[in-house]
Amino acid sequence: MKFENMVGKEFDNISQRVIYPYIVLYPEFNAVLSDEVSEEAQRQMNEFIKNTIITLYNNPELIEMSVDKDDYYIFGQMNKDRPELYDLIRKLEKKFLTFFNFLYNIGLAGNIKDKTIIHNSIIYNSFYIPKTFKALNKKKQAILESLGLVIEVEKDNIIVYSKEYPELCLGWKELSKISKSLWSDDDSKAIVVKTNAKFAFMKCLFGFKDVTLSRVCGDLEQSGTYLHQIEEYLVKKGYEIFYDDGNPMLQKIYPKKQEGNFRVFFTLQNKNQLVYAIRIPDFTTLVTVYFEHMDEELKEFIFARIGKCSGCGYCTQTDKSGKRKRLAVALEMDGEVIGKCPLYPNLGWDRLDENAVYMIKKLLDFAEETLYK
Repeated sequence: MKFENMVGKEFDNISQRVIYPYIVLYPEFNAVLSDEVSEEAQRQMNEFIKNTIITLYNNPELIEMSVDKDDYYIFGQMNKDRPELYDLIRKLEKKFLTFFNFLYNIGLAGNIKDKTIIHNSIIYNSFYIPKTFKALNKKKQAILESLGLVIEVEKDNIIVYSKEYPELCLGWKELSKISKSLWSDDDSKAIVVKTNAKFAFMKCLFGFKDVTLSRVCGDLEQSGTYLHQIEEYLVKKGYEIFYDDGNPMLQKIYPKKQEGNFRVFFTLQNKNQLVYAIRIPDFTTLVTVYFEHMDEELKEFIFARIGKCSGCGYCTQTDKSGKRKRLAVALEMDGEVIGKCPLYPNLGWDRLDENAVYMIKKLLDFAEETLYK
């Protein structure tokens, strides 16, 4: 989706900071061949979800999200330094996602008749719908109407449809069903949105056709060319698209269930929220056993990207004998020896460039050649 690049910039309010990633990481429309729903119904649903996200970005107060001044961590700050800001952003995101829970349930709980979604009002209010939107009172009805929906109440029925998108409800109903069946565990007790079902719905994923990292994220920070290079490289190595909370990443499972992946995501509380990150399979073994087998360039990169052991005890917490040694490994660089922790490497970039692509390829090639000959 084309949208003003706000990475590293200040927003008009803090809620826009929360909603922005959902705009720029919204997949391009690709119809899925289906006997249940037409391409036009899919397209109209895609447009409706996209426009809904943009409407809430421009008017977050519609769903009672804060319009207070934008705020973010300055360089070097962590969650523990500003817990109140971290909690506020999490609450705002939860409120935003709760609204899409509501839309999801409208589709799942209703029945289609004459291209409308009909709810029995008594049954409707007994379904699991987050408290914020549990009853379709005038305030909630006004929110739906502000999105271009028509809401009619006839006796015991609530009727939902769109004049702008006449096929919308057909796509809405089918997307809710697909999201539940493909993305969530079976739950016969109630209509409860599982995490992946919720994200699949709000990303309007009728299926996986032609969804790639470079197509979803290619416009961010003018990194499209470099992202395409990484994606092409990883796909040749057997990496496949996998959805992590509705956002695509490239993933491969190596022997002994070791995972490698490449993700693009946002850290909402940082001013420059965008992160491109690689996960190297069995990175701990790579560092603790094979560091001395690396050339100087790779050694320098690894040395700079893993932090000093803080003695937190995470790596020994399950040891009841008290004899397990820490995973920290003494690494030497330019005559300096430091105990480094291999569990939490910083293998992320806020901007891709030629050097980032080069180091990602070099590190993963070394890992595969060393660990998986």
